[in-house]
Amino acid sequence: MFRANEVYRDIPTTPEDMRERIQRACTAITPESLKNVKQSFIHRIRKCIEVNGDHFEHL
Repeated sequence: MFRANEVYRDIPTTPEDMRERIQRACTAITPESLKNVKQSFIHRIRKCIEVNGDHFEHL
């Protein structure tokens, strides 16, 4: 959630300022980062399926 830290680091001055911060943060997301998110999500979904939806250890 470090992108949120970038967006909220300073108090936004206007709604447009906030939109620009969000757009800059989104633009900075790399394909590699998205790939890692996807792989992590798939891994967690598989763990959830393995335990039939019950709780499992934090990964």
